[in-house]
Amino acid sequence: MDTIATMHPDYLKALEGSRLPNGATILEIEYDNANLMGIVFARSSGFQPWVTWEFYRGDLASTSCGHYFSNLVEAALDFQERTKKIH
Repeated sequence: MDTIATMHPDYLKALEGSRLPNGATILEIEYDNANLMGIVFARSSGFQPWVTWEFYRGDLASTSCGHYFSNLVEAALDFQERTKKIH
C-alpha cells in the first residue's frame, strides 16, 4: 500500500477487507485529508482481536495509539468516537 497525502473516499472504501502491513484486516477506515490523519478499525490475530489505530500521512504502516477490544460492539463504538475527533 502506498503512502499518499490525499485519500479519496472511493480509495478508502476499496481498502476495506485488505490487510494492513502489520497483518490485521481492515474493516473500516476514515481519513481526514486536512489533518493528514486517519483511524482504521481492524481485526487482528491477537488475544483482543478488535482494534482501532491512528495512522498518519496516508501511511498505513504508521499505525499507532491502538485501542484493543475483545468485544466487537465496544470496538465499533470506539471507532465512531475516534473518527469524530479527526473531522
